[in-house]
Amino acid sequence: MIKMMTKAFYLRALRFLSKIELRKNKNAIIIGITGSSGKTTSKELLVGMLKPHYKERLKSTKKGNSETGIPYEILNIPVRHYRMWEYPLVLLKGISTILFSHQHYDVFVIEYGIDSPHSPQNMEYLLSIVKPHIGVLLSISPVHGSQFDNAISSSITGESRLHEVNQTIALEKAKLLSSIPQTNNALVTQQAAAYISTESLKHMTVITNKDVENTIAEWENTSEGISFAVNTSKGKISTFIPNIVLPSAAKMTITIATRILSLLKKDLRTSLAKLPENYAPDPGRSTLLPGLENSIIIDSSYNANPMAAVELFSVCKEVARKGRRKKIIVLGDLRELGTIEKQEYERVVTAAAKASDILILTNSNMKNFGIPAAEQAGKTLNENLYWFENGKQLSFHILEVIEPQSVVLFEGSQNTVFLEYAVKELCANKDPEFVLRNIPRMTKDWLEIK
Repeated sequence: MIKMMTKAFYLRALRFLSKIELRKNKNAIIIGITGSSGKTTSKELLVGMLKPHYKERLKSTKKGNSETGIPYEILNIPVRHYRMWEYPLVLLKGISTILFSHQHYDVFVIEYGIDSPHSPQNMEYLLSIVKPHIGVLLSISPVHGSQFDNAISSSITGESRLHEVNQTIALEKAKLLSSIPQTNNALVTQQAAAYISTESLKHMTVITNKDVENTIAEWENTSEGISFAVNTSKGKISTFIPNIVLPSAAKMTITIATRILSLLKKDLRTSLAKLPENYAPDPGRSTLLPGLENSIIIDSSYNANPMAAVELFSVCKEVARKGRRKKIIVLGDLRELGTIEKQEYERVVTAAAKASDILILTNSNMKNFGIPAAEQAGKTLNENLYWFENGKQLSFHILEVIEPQSVVLFEGSQNTVFLEYAVKELCANKDPEFVLRNIPRMTKDWLEIK
């Protein structure tokens, strides 16, 4: 009880201090991004496209997107897991920021992440901290679906239950857009709009696949990076971003970013020209790394959800096809899916089995749900299908189960999945600085947590 009361007071204090700090830039435009997947990639792409126009007067959240993370970002407090005894020190840091910091910005891009329909992990609580002037709802999938199960009757099962879970998640996430009075400033993708009521959609702008087709002229993932072109009224603009790949869903992200640039009356050509140097994704977010045995690593081990995982299988096939390479997919457990986890595992693993030459699974749920699904899809255990207890165990055997010159996609959730250890073992560059910069959860803070 004391712990709960202390945490509640801490959250209220953080919110109070955040509101004071936000008043320093009361005329700044707040852009909010939410969704079940693609939030961070979309945020970083948008920030990269805005940077040439705002330079040092652009602020964005780096790691925090929660009830504590957003206040930390507002108050310039390092985002990490603080212990209860550290709470007074954190609040003092927040007060110090208010009194002595003079950061000025014209635009603040915020990632809104919710884990539950209940306060303080819901959208209403995050909006009580800061409301956006421009909002984006990217996607709906059953990530953190376990927290929404209680709102749905246990008699609803199968695909009907999946739809209900998604609809409940959408109802909560869409509150971000409902808080925005201007329809043109409330942007929702066609995929997410399918779970929102017709009445609510009247107050939003739905970005459709037709909009994407009119925006994106070219799109190609290679072993060196992603190249794409955008149609404009003055002709086609091409760009190339090295060392990353992007799924086709990112086309929607680019289209939305162009809409936001238009709302802000900023030049798209300037944005795209500078994007290769201004877009800097975090490690483990579809980054390309050189692997041993002349392999190519697509590292998406930072975190995972079913929708994003399936999209990356196509990217793996695309990169492998251009070099006539074998396709190897490594899947760790996908967490917090609730009562629909079995069917989601079966769907994802079946897709992975069909997309790969070799499929490697790790962790307990991949053993219980994944192996049967992979075998049903035609894979044979210990021939072109392997299972390991976690990424740490896999790291000792990774060179035994991959083939030279393969494209190896790593996809899994955080916590005890540990795929980053296997990525590190397969990576050709073992320089400590390179590992620290390019592989997730290798910092001192993360190593202490693990």
